[in-house]
Amino acid sequence: MEISGTWDFLDDYNSIAHLKIDSGNVNLINKMVNIDAFITNTTPIRNVDISNSIISLIGVDSTWIISPTNLNLTTTGSSIWVNHTLNGTSIIKGGGITYNNFKFSNISSRLFDNNTFSILEIDPNSSLAIESGSTQNMDSLIANGTCANVITIESTDNFGTAANINK
Repeated sequence: MEISGTWDFLDDYNSIAHLKIDSGNVNLINKMVNIDAFITNTTPIRNVDISNSIISLIGVDSTWIISPTNLNLTTTGSSIWVNHTLNGTSIIKGGGITYNNFKFSNISSRLFDNNTFSILEIDPNSSLAIESGSTQNMDSLIANGTCANVITIESTDNFGTAANINK
């Protein structure tokens, strides 16, 4: 689904497709949104409000792709949940935006750009590769694994520049 103009979602939204916002205003306030991917990577003016919403992403590859140019993304009280059970890797290009809660519950993800999180959460049996040279700032990191349910956090370049995690 591609969006331009002004869209106010009145109900929760479920789709096996991606939600792509090229321009305009989108209000997803207080909604449960289940989609394959969320993409807004164009340069026209875009205002997107996901305040107090839960965005569940079930796709692989380009799962959350953000370009910050001319984007006003409001994330107050929201949760973004990468939640697929497929073998593929989810690509998260955060665009240097500030997020409330971002949770990884899938097998493999790659996180790009310098982002800020109130809470970054990684579930057991998950692997998160963070872009080498990038910095992820957060108030809290929740990553509780066990010997049987390992969590892996690594740089995308394990032999070169490190990724940084700052509190």
